[in-house]
Amino acid sequence: MDGPRPARRPRIGLTTWRRRVNTVLGNESLYTLAEEYVEGVRRAGGLPLILPPSPLAAIEELVAALDGLILTGGGDISPSCYTENDERVSSDIDHEEDAWDVALVLSARERKLPFLGICRGLQALNVALGGTLHQDIGGWANHPPIGEDAAANIAFRHPVVLDHGSRLARSLGAGERSVNSIHHQAVDRLGAGLAVVARAPDGTVEAVEYRGDDADWRADAVQWHPERLPGSVDQALFDDFVRAAARRS
Repeated sequence: MDGPRPARRPRIGLTTWRRRVNTVLGNESLYTLAEEYVEGVRRAGGLPLILPPSPLAAIEELVAALDGLILTGGGDISPSCYTENDERVSSDIDHEEDAWDVALVLSARERKLPFLGICRGLQALNVALGGTLHQDIGGWANHPPIGEDAAANIAFRHPVVLDHGSRLARSLGAGERSVNSIHHQAVDRLGAGLAVVARAPDGTVEAVEYRGDDADWRADAVQWHPERLPGSVDQALFDDFVRAAARRS
């Protein structure tokens, strides 16, 4: 006699970063994703599915196949997506990726698909909902310019304060904590329906959650990289997100 059917692991889509990478076949254009994102989803019990940009006409079909969506880090979003004032400080711009990420956000909201944004993912969420970005915060009190020393960039920490009552605080604990800073852009004008739930002492928006009219959409985003913080505390972001995706599935 057959036993109970095991629960299906929630399918979690993760976006990529298209970069030029030197391989044995030469300098290739590859869709990349740091393994820490994948491991965070795996440890939480999710099934990670990597999503390179596709024709926008395929968005609805793709999102319908997912139980949750994570927009990951990457290059800068083109100022043309949110303002006419280009300060000429953005880099690694990929217009196809910009359009793809914005379309993913809007489709996820339409289908109430659980959403987690990380670094660029927070910025894409904000832009998709009509917000703008500070194009360069390098030199703000808690955000020195990103240098050439990769180890130093990864090791740098600064404080953030998490709001009581937010989903983020329920996952990580309210009050002050220490996070990394691997970004030079940040939220300026807030997108429609978003609420700031964490800031750095210099005023930088460090986390948001969606509280719009259709507030049954679970959408959270952080400016730091939880997948690159050692220890188990920030794994709770992935754990809670995958649990929400499992409930939906």
